[in-house]
Amino acid sequence: MTNIFTRLAETFEHDVRQLFDRPKTEQERRDNPIQALNVYVREAEKRTEQTKRWVDRQAHLKAKLEEEQKQAQDLLTKRQEQYELALLTNEQDLIDFAKMEVDTYENRIHVLTSSIQRATDELIILERKHEEMKHKVKNMKVRQLQLMSTENVAKAHRDMDQVIEESLHARPLASHEEMERYFESPKAQEPAEETTPASTLEERLENLSKKQETNEQSRVE
Repeated sequence: MTNIFTRLAETFEHDVRQLFDRPKTEQERRDNPIQALNVYVREAEKRTEQTKRWVDRQAHLKAKLEEEQKQAQDLLTKRQEQYELALLTNEQDLIDFAKMEVDTYENRIHVLTSSIQRATDELIILERKHEEMKHKVKNMKVRQLQLMSTENVAKAHRDMDQVIEESLHARPLASHEEMERYFESPKAQEPAEETTPASTLEERLENLSKKQETNEQSRVE
């Protein structure tokens, strides 16, 4: 039983070290630190979830040991009562068997008590390390947000600076005085309303009216 707990703890420890001791290469940091961190965060989340299985298994094993201890205690109580009865019968074979059973269960309870204590201590260590892993992942996520914020600000500054730089080299707008001179110039005067050319029929009617006026003046004279 001790070997099982030892192997379980060692496996958990190996997974933790493999996750957090893996160095990121200089190429990863140099190429794209945010992308490298994103990959690292996803990997850390996955490994943290995997190691949770070891914690759950340790808790399950501890519970099984406690069940075994309870069963052994119940059987010990039963054999102790039977041993007392066997002593009253003076039947040595029954006395010897009952005594052997009592000794066996007492020894088993002693071993189980020690194993439960060890399993409890190991479970506390695993739970603490697992919580530490979750905090590390959370810290990496905070760092991820910080880098994303820095990247966003850098891009914003770059775009803003580009617009400002382009505006400095653009053709300047007219000044207030230039605008006033323009509106006072003849070119800026509002054009006169254009008259619509008369149609052919209208022109003939006008000519007819003028001819009538001329005839009337001639008769008066």
